[in-house]
Amino acid sequence: MRDTAVILMAAGKGKRMKSNLPKVLHNLAGKPILNYVLDTVDQLEVKRKILIVGYKSNKIRELIGDKTEYVEQKEQLGTAHAVLQTKKLLSDFKGDVLILSGDVPFLTVKTLKKLLKYHQTNNFCCTLVSTILKNPEGYGRIIRDKKGEIKGIIEEVDLSVDRKKITEVNGGIYCSNKDKLFRALEKVTPDNKQGEYYLRANSGL
Repeated sequence: MRDTAVILMAAGKGKRMKSNLPKVLHNLAGKPILNYVLDTVDQLEVKRKILIVGYKSNKIRELIGDKTEYVEQKEQLGTAHAVLQTKKLLSDFKGDVLILSGDVPFLTVKTLKKLLKYHQTNNFCCTLVSTILKNPEGYGRIIRDKKGEIKGIIEEVDLSVDRKKITEVNGGIYCSNKDKLFRALEKVTPDNKQGEYYLRANSGL
């Protein structure tokens, strides 16, 4: 298996939480959400762990300490922009990059191992997790062509009426060849209603 670096996105404020505390630091059953994700990642054999921080980053650093490397996203310009902040830190790394959010406490190590194995066995440039939901409202949709190949991922707010009927949604977990990832990220444009740089909006991954 190829070397893998994990990038955890934890820079957001989590406005819907209506709290001054970063979303990933809210407790779930007496434990910060981010700690659940880190505990899961710790069960993988990875070379690097990088935490992208932003909003009240000092509180996250105080909690996590030296368990990970850190990179700061000073402006909240979207997930693609966030991941791009790790480029310099990973300049000498050779292998694959596993990208996930720091707010997925129920994510299992089984899912991540299956994703990594599928990605590396088939030697894909990028692999992602998707799922089918009876009610996909609020989620980015997977757009496929007639052959079943993924053409792209479109956020709910940017969907046409017809595409809102699509029930396959983006799980927000990606694995990509590092070099191809950053080449693709540099081509991402904010051509969406939010004006942000999305990982999801870029089919080039």
